[in-house]
Amino acid sequence: MKKKINFFLILLLTAGIWWNLFNIKNIILEWKDIPNLVKNNLSLIFSLDNQAKLYEVRWNAFGMKKENILSKIFYNKGYILVDNLFSFLSYTSPRMYFQAGDGTRFSPPNVEPLAGILFPFWVIGIIFLIKKNKFKPIVLTLLFSFLAFLIGIRTFAFLLPILIIYTFIASEVLNKKYLIFIVSYLIFIIGRVIWLKS
Repeated sequence: MKKKINFFLILLLTAGIWWNLFNIKNIILEWKDIPNLVKNNLSLIFSLDNQAKLYEVRWNAFGMKKENILSKIFYNKGYILVDNLFSFLSYTSPRMYFQAGDGTRFSPPNVEPLAGILFPFWVIGIIFLIKKNKFKPIVLTLLFSFLAFLIGIRTFAFLLPILIIYTFIASEVLNKKYLIFIVSYLIFIIGRVIWLKS
């Protein structure tokens, strides 16, 4: 119960959440365009240029023929997605959430979207979840990251669920000793967000 209270308290005082509550109209406009964004992004990922590279690696991959059955199975269009793995993983980068923001109108200027002082608790929280075999937050992070990757835009309009998950992970290991200090800092950041928006 205490962990849930910590989570909701920190979430309510997170600058990235407040900033995007002020930007809800722009977020809805972005969401409306998701089908077109996914279509355009996938067409870029599977462009003729990328497919040409795919055909090149098929050459003599599993035999003397240019494109035998095994090379076609192994080097298929899914291979292009795997090739983009590091681009996909950049959507989970803690730096964007705890320090830099996304650099767009969906990120509060001059303050971190999720308080930087929560970063050590996030790291400890991940270790805690792995030790307890609680993989759901990690799986959800990867799922929402993949959805944003398919959309092809790395902004909090599409990454807010990850911001919420990272808040949850950090709150899993927070105790009363640190909570008062963190809440004070969060209130300061929220004050800055309100002042910047007014």
